[in-house]
Amino acid sequence: MSTPFAVQESTALALIQFHLSGFRGYPPSEMGEKVFARGLQECTISVDHATAVVKKFDERFPTLREIIDTAVNLKPQFEHLESPQQAWQREYGKTVPFSMNAAAADETAMHWQAIRDALYYTEGPGDLELEKISDAKQRRKDRGFWQDAMAENQRNFAHWVEQVRAELAQFGWDNLMFRFAPYKPEDWGPIAARWAAEREMWSAIKAKLGKDFSEASWAVIYQIKKDLGYPLGPEEEKILAKAS
Repeated sequence: MSTPFAVQESTALALIQFHLSGFRGYPPSEMGEKVFARGLQECTISVDHATAVVKKFDERFPTLREIIDTAVNLKPQFEHLESPQQAWQREYGKTVPFSMNAAAADETAMHWQAIRDALYYTEGPGDLELEKISDAKQRRKDRGFWQDAMAENQRNFAHWVEQVRAELAQFGWDNLMFRFAPYKPEDWGPIAARWAAEREMWSAIKAKLGKDFSEASWAVIYQIKKDLGYPLGPEEEKILAKAS
């Protein structure tokens, strides 16, 4: 990844589901959808840019390389100058009084993602990603964007920043960046236990597979999952039966 994300993962996922669902080769599971959503998120610079990318495909679901190449080709049409403050407000909206305890679920998710992303690029692994940007001017601009976002959150939502930090300490970056909304503090213990079990399962599957998941079919992955004694969901069972 060479640039910070301008499109929220939930938005990228919704675009893929709305415009590409039903296409030949569409990912057969939610995990597969999220892989392509993350790919779309990483290579686009605005929601309009991401929308234009998915609209370029017809009938056959694209590969990640086709999504990236299309995004690169379309990027000049969507590049524009704006201040970090304008960019932050375009993505997350103007600052308004907010409480995670009282807000509607979608509003809570939006604010949680804004705080999470700002932490990721100022205090987390995202800072190293910004450092890899070769263009010094672009690197300064992107760092300014996330520093302004973090300052905005600290000024207006300091208590919720600390809550997201506490959630990070409990679950880690991989978990936080994979989902779209916060967990309730009272649920953290059981959720953390399930997450640890799931991580262990996928690590075992990958070890048995002997290569990256992207190099294997879902049928092979689900067969290994079954062989290791993990239960399959209904859709996973269908995929396995179809491949037999």
